[in-house]
Amino acid sequence: IPAGMQVRAADNLARLVTALLAKANLHPTQSQTYVAPQRLALLLDGLDKEIPAQRIEKKGPRVNAPTKTIEGFLKAQGLTDTKQLQIKTHPKGDFYLSVQHKPARATREFLQEALPQLISTFPWPKSMCWGAGRLRWVRPLRSILCLFDGQPVPFAMDGLARDLIAGDVTYGHRFLAPAPITIKRNKDYLPQLEKAKVLADPQARMERIRTQATKLAKAKGLELMANEKLLTEIAGLIEWPVCLMGEIDKNFLTLPPEVLTAVMHTHQKYLTLKDPKNGQLAPYFIIISNMETKDKGATIIAGNERVLRARLADAEFFWTQDKKTALRDRLSHLENIIFHAQLGTVADKVERLQKLAPQIASHCQAAEQGGEGGKEQGRERGEEQNREQGRESPAPHAPPNAPSNIPSNASLNATSKMIADTGVAGLCKADLVTSMVIEFPSLQGIMGGYYAAHDGLDAQAAAAIRDHYKPLGPNDKIPATPASCIIALTDKIDTLAGFWSIDEKPTGSKDPYALRRAALGIIRILLETKTHLPLCDAFALAFDLYDEKLDKQLIIDLRDFVIERLAIYLHDKGIRADITQAVCELAGPIATDRSQGVGKKPLNLADDVVEIDKKARQLNQFLATEDGDNLLTAFQRAAGICSGPHKLAAPLSPALFAEADERALYEAIEKIAPYKQLGDVEYGAFLKTLADLRKPIDNFFEKILVDHEDEKIKNNRYRLLDNFLNIMLSAANFYLIEKRK
Repeated sequence: IPAGMQVRAADNLARLVTALLAKANLHPTQSQTYVAPQRLALLLDGLDKEIPAQRIEKKGPRVNAPTKTIEGFLKAQGLTDTKQLQIKTHPKGDFYLSVQHKPARATREFLQEALPQLISTFPWPKSMCWGAGRLRWVRPLRSILCLFDGQPVPFAMDGLARDLIAGDVTYGHRFLAPAPITIKRNKDYLPQLEKAKVLADPQARMERIRTQATKLAKAKGLELMANEKLLTEIAGLIEWPVCLMGEIDKNFLTLPPEVLTAVMHTHQKYLTLKDPKNGQLAPYFIIISNMETKDKGATIIAGNERVLRARLADAEFFWTQDKKTALRDRLSHLENIIFHAQLGTVADKVERLQKLAPQIASHCQAAEQGGEGGKEQGRERGEEQNREQGRESPAPHAPPNAPSNIPSNASLNATSKMIADTGVAGLCKADLVTSMVIEFPSLQGIMGGYYAAHDGLDAQAAAAIRDHYKPLGPNDKIPATPASCIIALTDKIDTLAGFWSIDEKPTGSKDPYALRRAALGIIRILLETKTHLPLCDAFALAFDLYDEKLDKQLIIDLRDFVIERLAIYLHDKGIRADITQAVCELAGPIATDRSQGVGKKPLNLADDVVEIDKKARQLNQFLATEDGDNLLTAFQRAAGICSGPHKLAAPLSPALFAEADERALYEAIEKIAPYKQLGDVEYGAFLKTLADLRKPIDNFFEKILVDHEDEKIKNNRYRLLDNFLNIMLSAANFYLIEKRK
């Protein structure tokens, strides 16, 4: 079974068998699946030996229904005449009722009858026929082990070229233990197979590989390079892991380490090692064999070293040939690569990037703590995040003394000039037509960085080309320098704008162009470098290069998409999505005509990721306090009171205050009002200022009756609550925030 199909196959087997049993009113108490390259297993406990008798009632059509409707119901129930149906009286009319009695039946008989059909129709992404048989399956079926209550459940499979009867026999390792194995009980399955040199549990195989490989590495003073995806794939290729260590030919150690790693991971499925002293790739590799040999693997090691030499010789040839042509001389070949049928070629994309990158750089602003102190803080924060996520710092291929990715405004200005002067944005895709990247697509960008350095470009330009695809996932590092961050942002912004312009947006779980990943990449780069970038302005610039008319709604839709990803990202950091949305969509002033709704239409759409992150964290903190929680309650109560169709044309008049608590609330609001635009006060400080409203608003609700018998006083009190709502809405759209439980 191909490694990529195994997990889904195990899930499907459990799901289909459990559903099949449930229809027969059989419910196992426990189930466990196992999968390996040559076996797929489901073990169930707690099944009854007998399916109890059942009385099945199915309501049919009315007695006076059309003849065809009644005939259809009869056919569906396997009946031929209405005399076989019962008639049930109901206040709305008599209707037919089908009553069928299923006698008790041995579970073994049911399994014998049902399982052949389940196996024949088992879903595989790809399947095959073999010999003269008609059965399609992922690979040729060689045996079926089926036991119930310690005894075999024999059944035959149709469509096979030879007889194959299910029973109590299975097989172990094809070469180390080829003799048939008889299984009698569930608990014997794993131990018996292990004796026959098969580990059916994929987790056990992975742990065996990790343990053996780590032991071999430690013997050389080395460490395994983490690669869980590769480890999972290898565990799906073998049934009895035996780890062996081989050595890389020293003649090939001059190749870039990423090339060596790509060859060993992609083609050979070897685990790679690093020197813990410097983090560099070690000249050794781990082979995971499926065999135990008398010579302790010497022949296997020699064979794999020979194959690796041939692979690396090919890579060395690509490396040598590629360096003979400069990246700039390859740009014309990008016209032969289609980026998307509706968006043109990669050459078209490169042309857009060249125009867009300097503009994006000019729109970026460093955070307030910019400069060396700010860069140091940002660097420390980045290293802390790397440690939390299990990532290394710095990147293995980063040049020594690489500039910090936390920019200052001075570095952003210099970056903008460098991008414009060197045209580095136009070179970032040139390595797509190199032999090395054609052979190893995972090296795109990385090889471009090496070739750029070979062509004489400075370290900043080479790093920008190398890292512009980053981050490739939630655990990948962001680009290492300000220039590479700008190019990465530009590439992702252009991609999003392009697919939005042709209405190719992610739907449900489908995202064929990895647009969600692009949005998350933008978010992480901006947050981790503390860079301010107005997204709507950036998207407008990108849409303009696609000859799109300035469609504000298209820009807002794309902004909303990125903000949705930001809300999910921050939710994983402990901030609820409704809080993030509240600071992203500041509500407009309260409408005087309440029949049109109460201030729920956003007036100001925030699009600065760094500011949104800061405000969301501060608002989350504020609402966790007693004052914040009570103010939210007061807001929701005031919003409920003010939701009726009241006419509030008259302005608020302090002269109409009949109670001291009205005036106290009014004065508290007036004291805060000068700061409501947030221009003169920091957001967190403004929230603390809002806390001063808690006591007067609580007193107002406790002692003041809003619906006063005097119409003028009543309307004045509604207007006072309007003012309270508006001052709250100037901080966040509290309509969107749910009360904490």
